[in-house]
Amino acid sequence: MDVVKRGGFVTDSKDLTLLELEELIKSAQKQPGIVELMHIYGQYAELLEISNEYLAELKPRNINFSASNST
Repeated sequence: MDVVKRGGFVTDSKDLTLLELEELIKSAQKQPGIVELMHIYGQYAELLEISNEYLAELKPRNINFSASNST
């Protein structure tokens, strides 16, 4: 459960409206270094996705050796 502190109260983030989320993001972006941190995290997420796609292609494929050659 994601929890957000709002007006002194802690609430479930599912209770927040889109407008409240936008206000929360704007408020956070005013903090020193947050914009840079969000940018770096975005780049990290992109690189993680690319590396996961690459690793998925490297998975060994199953080869079936149970074919019968008897005649």
